[in-house]
Amino acid sequence: MDERVQCSKCGVLILESTALRTNGLCMPCKGGYRESIEEGRRYIREQRERRLTDPYWKLWISLVEQVHHSPTGFDGLSHRQKLYFAVRLLEGEVYNGGFHQYFFNNSGSYYAYAEEGLIALGAFQALKLLQEGKEVLFPCVSVPVRIDERRPALPSYPEDNSLTRVERKIRQPRQAILGGFGGYHSPLGGFRAESWTCIECAITDKNKAV
Repeated sequence: MDERVQCSKCGVLILESTALRTNGLCMPCKGGYRESIEEGRRYIREQRERRLTDPYWKLWISLVEQVHHSPTGFDGLSHRQKLYFAVRLLEGEVYNGGFHQYFFNNSGSYYAYAEEGLIALGAFQALKLLQEGKEVLFPCVSVPVRIDERRPALPSYPEDNSLTRVERKIRQPRQAILGGFGGYHSPLGGFRAESWTCIECAITDKNKAV
């Protein structure tokens, strides 16, 4: 049975036969992706901790439960909760798969609430990007609320890169789109701090309903 030795860079135990082939390095260190693995682990740990303490995360989970597992669904939310729910859906979809995915999925049914929510948050750069994406896919018409009407009206992903150019702006460093979409690590990052009153009200609405 092969003996195990420590990776000369990170200290992880590896097979001696592997160490001989890699000059003492584990495969992640040799391949140069150890740092990304550790960053992923740190992110997962942070998310677990945040779910236990972050009031915004707790609000989000409670709203998802309300929408998907209660008789009243989305209609049972207060107006401010609807805005928060719509903005969070928008952000998650856009960062995961872009605007086409957002409008293709159920999330696109809440487009009008997402617009209003971004205005309430003072996230006008994000609002501008959302409206640009909408105009590429639904030019000069309203976004159908019903998914069975929206999907047939939704064109395939534009080949002229018009949508890609809009989405590329979202991928810029957060400082470049201050007031825009915040990114996975901070669901409300980039929104002006003074606009968080809207979210505080949504939490208040939730507590009143309990």
